Amino acid sequence: MSTQQRYNEILFVIDTCQAATLYSYIQAPNIIGIGSSVKDESSYSYMNDQYLGISLVDRFTHQTLRFFESKIKTQNIKLLQLFNSYSYKQLHSHAKWDFINFKRDEKNVKITDFFSAVTYVELIKHDIIRNINHSKTHKIEKQSLLINTNYYKYNDNNNMPIIIIMDIIKFMDNWYNTLVLMPQYQLYTLISTIFCGLYMVDMNLY
Repeated sequence: MSTQQRYNEILFVIDTCQAATLYSYIQAPNIIGIGSSVKDESSYSYMNDQYLGISLVDRFTHQTLRFFESKIKTQNIKLLQLFNSYSYKQLHSHAKWDFINFKRDEKNVKITDFFSAVTYVELIKHDIIRNINHSKTHKIEKQSLLINTNYYKYNDNNNMPIIIIMDIIKFMDNWYNTLVLMPQYQLYTLISTIFCGLYMVDMNLY
């Protein structure tokens, strides 16, 4: 991959038992390997969910998330600051990292060289009415299905064709009520899917 110039730099993150052994034989240039545990050492999960009865995150991943949420204030945070934040007390294992044939000074490598840059998001707590042209909202009016179901009332319980017709009419009415309230893009997708299905059936008949 390096010879074919298919990457610039790679950050290889491993969270498993004996994680550091997975990059110990890599010789390609510009690789950074970080593992949650060394050889002959286990990697542990973090707490348990009382409802599911299992752990939802590992200690290494949990500590990484805590660092991202609390320590990253600017885009100048160095990757080594993240690596040095891993302690045996937190992980119950020894995190190990290595800059393999790395051309840059490892002290100058920033977290944002590999992870998303720092952004600021303003949360909106009130409802938003989405519209198409941003100038006025659009109201959807549903027209009733033009079938008079009372016309098909019957007294003969053995009249099976009429019973089938009534069931079909009820199904069409329910389906129509759902269809008319669909957004246009969903309606187009549904129609395209139906036509593709009919075309495939027609092809199979021949």
